[in-house]
Amino acid sequence: MAKTTIQVNERFYSLSCGPGEEKRLDQLAAYVTERFDKLQEEFGRVGDDKLMVMALLMMADEVLEAQDRVGALEKLLPTKELAKLAQMAAGQAAELAKASGGK
Repeated sequence: MAKTTIQVNERFYSLSCGPGEEKRLDQLAAYVTERFDKLQEEFGRVGDDKLMVMALLMMADEVLEAQDRVGALEKLLPTKELAKLAQMAAGQAAELAKASGGK
């Protein structure tokens, strides 16, 4: 298990992670800090705990919205239909290649 130190809101945290995951943790920490900083600019110093909870709620809302969008897309194009479309496209590409003298 690898170890890394991340910085969130000017505080440092030592964490364990899988090998090679250090960079991703740094990216996540930077994203959380960015959200925290934007809230702090908007609301001022209302307390770190409150701002952190607000940032977490905003990020949770983003995740749920993304899940809803993915679910809606999955309903529009079920996997079987996607496979059929891919087969049709591959067949058409092969026909075009033959017609243009390709293999």
